[in-house]
Amino acid sequence: MWAYNNTESVDYILNRLRKEYPTEDLAISSDNGENFSDIANKYQAAIYIHGETSHGPSHNSVEAKRYGWTKNEAYIWLNRLYQSCKTMNSTFVMLMEEDVLVKERFFFKGVDLLMIPNFKNPICQAGMDWVKSRGGRIDYPYYSAGGGTIINRQVFINAYEKHIDSFIENYEYIYQKSMQDGINGWGWNDSIVAVLMYAENPSISTELPILETGNENDLAPIIHKFKKYYRKNNGQ
Repeated sequence: MWAYNNTESVDYILNRLRKEYPTEDLAISSDNGENFSDIANKYQAAIYIHGETSHGPSHNSVEAKRYGWTKNEAYIWLNRLYQSCKTMNSTFVMLMEEDVLVKERFFFKGVDLLMIPNFKNPICQAGMDWVKSRGGRIDYPYYSAGGGTIINRQVFINAYEKHIDSFIENYEYIYQKSMQDGINGWGWNDSIVAVLMYAENPSISTELPILETGNENDLAPIIHKFKKYYRKNNGQ
């Protein structure tokens, strides 16, 4: 669970999650926002991380100097995910955000990377060239929303340990090329998780049982964009 400042939403989401998954490992990372240590204790999180920010400039802000994280912000986020995965014992890890609601226990194909299909989110050629240089998978040059994505824990650990240095070294070059190509998707958790894992040549599925409607009454086990308990002053 990647949390920032929507405490009420996180509490509601984790309460629903624990009804379906009462004992599974839970990691909470606070993105330099509020202190979620009480919630971490309440829902028996295996690890709670509250550290330096990885919350980059909003792409909705006219004051933003860039779209997406810097390489240092990206590294912080990926390292937190790595620390969480090293703490856990599960085969799979679901990336949850403050607007990802799991309503019921669900089943999925046992692949290394499970995402929502989204051909509107291409990865720039420079990013895929980097994947190719690492001997990775280049036949699906797209990324999906990070919230709800499911990863094979050990495959991510392997990808991080083998490729993170090269990934960070080439990060800003890929960012610049992405901007030149008019592709604004490089630099958030959505794209960087996909590209880093592609370097490890994972099996991929886009059959994630999720709806991006925000309505918890819709017929799907997972609802993304669930903002019922978001703070009104967030403007979201």
